[in-house]
Amino acid sequence: MSASAILPLPLRAFLLCAALQGSLLALGKPIKMAYNKDAKAVADKLKPLGLTPKPDPNGLKLVGAQIAAALTELEKSTTKSGPGANNTLNIAYTNFRPDVGPEHRNKAVGALLDMWTEARGLGAFDESHQYTGKITKGPDAGKEVVLEYIVPMALAPRFSKDVTNIRLVAPTKARPENAPVTAREVSYQKALDTIAKEADGIKELADQTKKVATDAAGETKEQAQAKWKEAMKTDGAATEEKPDIVVKGTLISTPTKKNGNAWHVEADLTNLSNHATEVELETLVIGTTWKKRENFLMLDKKEKVQLRSGQNLKVPAITLAESVYKGRGDIYENLDKKKEVPRSSIYYRGAIWRVTHPKGEVGIFATDTAMLDMLKSDNSRYVDNMVKMFLDPKEWGKPTTSPGAGKVK
Repeated sequence: MSASAILPLPLRAFLLCAALQGSLLALGKPIKMAYNKDAKAVADKLKPLGLTPKPDPNGLKLVGAQIAAALTELEKSTTKSGPGANNTLNIAYTNFRPDVGPEHRNKAVGALLDMWTEARGLGAFDESHQYTGKITKGPDAGKEVVLEYIVPMALAPRFSKDVTNIRLVAPTKARPENAPVTAREVSYQKALDTIAKEADGIKELADQTKKVATDAAGETKEQAQAKWKEAMKTDGAATEEKPDIVVKGTLISTPTKKNGNAWHVEADLTNLSNHATEVELETLVIGTTWKKRENFLMLDKKEKVQLRSGQNLKVPAITLAESVYKGRGDIYENLDKKKEVPRSSIYYRGAIWRVTHPKGEVGIFATDTAMLDMLKSDNSRYVDNMVKMFLDPKEWGKPTTSPGAGKVK
């Protein structure tokens, strides 16, 4: 079995400031780590409601409820002498909302920060720091704040329920009905168009990982599965035998703006058996931390793959955004937020693909043959002992359950 070596790739660092507390158990020993509960609370309220093909008549009401909840959490956080509203929002999106692309994230943070600042100026929070939406300061005291679209729905129909296109103002400053669009709003519309393209690209890439692409020209997933089922019936009892599978893998692309700032890898499987089979493919993508050069799991994905005799399949997999691992790496290594966080980074180490069958392991491949030692349970870099940075930091202490782990001798 041969492998093509992939060297660690230094990657761009994203500035992230974190005020963090707590500890967890990982790698069998106590690991002190910082965990921003306030940012997580804000992030929990900001799950994207999705872009819409046409304006949602209830969009403003839906996003309004989301904004009210998020502003409350943000206000509570800042009153506790936290890292500040801007940092809290950035941490919330970077660490806990990997489903939001970088362009989307930047505009969302800006819009929410503007709304929080305006709400504070209007006195729209009560004594318990709850957002009320009722103005208690200024000439509009006693009235309700107004949430309106920054860019009218006629020009940005897809953003009817997204925080990036919402602003909070006093009634006297609300846009008059039928008012002409300003130059600033036209400029903002271009930014929304960029976000829409980013979201479409991320969705397209995510959809690609939900299917197994075959080499057969024009063969859809459904057609391939129908042929596989027929082959399983024809091959009968032989399908229960351990198959002869050749597996290879490669790194397709490193983080770029166009690919969601993620690593894209691909497994290449060929069934050399004289019968159809079903196997489980595990894709392990491994990174390295900045300070201690410790290996961690970027991805541990397991999926069933159906193969006919002689069939070749290419199975893609995509990691989370680079900024997510950067932020979580800062947490894991408990980096100094002023001296180390601004210049820290994380590195792609490589990937391992493992194919298993009910009757045993049938194939292993790594982008670097030295990485195969990571599958040995007595190795200091054993994959099951690596921190799982594709999970929320609160889940890091839970053991990995990788089928066939430790079987490589």
